[in-house]
Amino acid sequence: MSKVNEIAHVGVAVESVDEAVAVFKKYFGGELVYKREVPDQKQISAMLSLGECNLELMEPTDENAVVAKHIKNRGQGLHHISLKVKDLPGLVAELEEKGAVIIGKSLEGKNKFAFLHPKSAFGILFELSEKE
Repeated sequence: MSKVNEIAHVGVAVESVDEAVAVFKKYFGGELVYKREVPDQKQISAMLSLGECNLELMEPTDENAVVAKHIKNRGQGLHHISLKVKDLPGLVAELEEKGAVIIGKSLEGKNKFAFLHPKSAFGILFELSEKE
């Protein structure tokens, strides 16, 4: 079976990236790695380093964005857990063979990813990623 290497980051849906960055800096001494707009996701993302942990803070820029819908339905908070994996195409095939539902996958190129549907993982959205 393909293996998970480590947690890449934890995705957090927020109404304000700037406010969330300030809070996590104040509470935990986090360092901003980057902040950028992600037009295809209709969001602003900020990656915050907390020692060996990373938080991706995601602010919607459109009311129809996935993150906006998440906040509307569930409030601010945990959105997804991203796992670094080896052989993502092989892992996706194994998971699907075992009955898991995979959504939003891109299995070619330098930055491969797939999402394990929350219904397949006790309500948690897992992002599986492999970077060359």
